[in-house]
Amino acid sequence: MSVDHVRLFFEKVSVQTKLLEQIQHLAKLPDKEYIDKVIKLGRENGYRFDKEDLKQFVVAFLVNLEHTTSMLQKAQKFEAKMKAVNMLSTKSKNGGDPFTQKNKCELVH
Repeated sequence: MSVDHVRLFFEKVSVQTKLLEQIQHLAKLPDKEYIDKVIKLGRENGYRFDKEDLKQFVVAFLVNLEHTTSMLQKAQKFEAKMKAVNMLSTKSKNGGDPFTQKNKCELVH
């Protein structure tokens, strides 16, 4: 049994339409039944894993997703700040007042 088998199975699911459709269909089932069927489907496709392996994979996936989301949000905030700084410096260099009402509205949007 292996968490790597879970990862490999879901990589296969992501590229094989038939498997993806089967997983999507299973998603309608109650949690316990869904888990059992996913494990069975994995075994039918040559991947041996159990509930604990699946749980570890999902936890690791969610932690990675949370980290990725956090990094994306930080990058977006940084990009917005840089746009504001660039806009202010450009308008100041061109002799305009960067704090006119029009420019304040542009900073907000």
